[in-house]
Amino acid sequence: MGQRIRDSLSRSKARLVLDLKKLQWNKVDDLRPLREKLAGYRSRIRIILPKLAAAHPEVILLAGMFRNYTG
Repeated sequence: MGQRIRDSLSRSKARLVLDLKKLQWNKVDDLRPLREKLAGYRSRIRIILPKLAAAHPEVILLAGMFRNYTG
Protein backbone atom coordinates (compact mmCIF):
# COMPACT_ATOMS: atom_id res chain seq x y z
CA MET A 1 0.00 0.00 0.00
CA GLY A 2 2.75 2.44 0.90
CA GLN A 3 4.50 1.86 -2.41
CA ARG A 4 1.29 2.49 -4.39
CA ILE A 5 0.59 5.71 -2.47
CA ARG A 6 4.17 6.90 -2.99
CA ASP A 7 3.99 6.13 -6.73
CA SER A 8 0.72 8.05 -7.04
CA LEU A 9 2.14 11.05 -5.19
CA SER A 10 5.24 11.05 -7.38
CA ARG A 11 3.10 11.20 -10.54
CA SER A 12 0.91 14.11 -9.43
CA LYS A 13 0.93 17.31 -7.40
CA ALA A 14 -2.26 16.38 -5.54
CA ARG A 15 -2.49 16.23 -1.78
CA LEU A 16 -3.41 13.11 0.16
CA VAL A 17 -5.73 12.71 3.13
CA LEU A 18 -5.22 9.50 5.11
CA ASP A 19 -8.33 8.72 7.15
CA LEU A 20 -7.16 6.46 9.96
CA LYS A 21 -10.53 6.41 11.73
CA LYS A 22 -11.50 3.22 9.91
CA LEU A 23 -8.19 1.47 10.44
CA GLN A 24 -8.66 -2.12 11.56
CA TRP A 25 -6.67 -2.33 14.78
CA ASN A 26 -6.28 -6.10 14.67
CA LYS A 27 -4.36 -5.72 11.39
CA VAL A 28 -1.96 -2.97 12.50
CA ASP A 29 1.30 -4.70 13.30
CA ASP A 30 3.87 -2.27 12.00
CA LEU A 31 3.22 1.02 10.22
CA ARG A 32 6.94 1.84 10.05
CA PRO A 33 7.29 0.78 6.36
CA LEU A 34 4.34 3.03 5.43
CA ARG A 35 5.84 5.92 7.37
CA GLU A 36 9.22 5.45 5.69
CA LYS A 37 7.77 5.23 2.17
CA LEU A 38 5.72 8.42 2.60
CA ALA A 39 8.35 10.49 4.41
CA GLY A 40 9.36 12.37 1.28
CA TYR A 41 5.79 13.59 0.74
CA ARG A 42 4.95 14.67 4.27
CA SER A 43 4.14 18.28 3.31
CA ARG A 44 1.37 17.00 1.02
CA ILE A 45 -0.22 14.53 3.43
CA ARG A 46 -2.92 15.25 6.02
CA ILE A 47 -4.07 12.63 8.50
CA ILE A 48 -7.51 12.25 10.03
CA LEU A 49 -6.81 10.63 13.36
CA PRO A 50 -8.92 8.29 15.44
CA LYS A 51 -9.37 9.13 19.10
CA LEU A 52 -5.77 8.93 20.26
CA ALA A 53 -6.61 7.61 23.72
CA ALA A 54 -7.40 4.26 22.10
CA ALA A 55 -4.89 4.55 19.28
CA HIS A 56 -2.21 2.03 18.55
CA PRO A 57 1.31 3.39 19.34
CA GLU A 58 2.31 3.00 15.69
CA VAL A 59 -0.51 5.36 14.64
CA ILE A 60 0.71 7.99 17.07
CA LEU A 61 4.22 7.75 15.58
CA LEU A 62 2.83 7.94 12.04
CA ALA A 63 0.67 10.95 12.91
CA GLY A 64 3.61 12.75 14.47
CA MET A 65 5.39 12.67 11.15
CA PHE A 66 2.63 14.31 9.12
CA ARG A 67 0.48 17.40 9.59
CA ASN A 68 -2.97 16.71 11.00
CA TYR A 69 -6.02 17.44 8.88
CA THR A 70 -8.29 19.91 10.64
CA GLY A 71 -10.79 20.73 7.90
